[in-house]
Amino acid sequence: MTTGNKLKRAYATAESLAGELKLFAQDTNNPEAKKMYTDLANTMEFAAGQLKERLDFVLEEEPQYREE
Repeated sequence: MTTGNKLKRAYATAESLAGELKLFAQDTNNPEAKKMYTDLANTMEFAAGQLKERLDFVLEEEPQYREE
């Protein structure tokens, strides 16, 4: 698996996990759990943003990864 594919997969996974954590936060009535899920979702959104920036850079610098 190429670096481009690995970054795409990691980015998609981080985005998906952030969404799941937001749903967990909505589904609970426990304030501590809601805060934990929300904080984790925010962390994953930050991580996804970092991965997206790196992915964009790699795609710009290494055009062969765009074709995958």
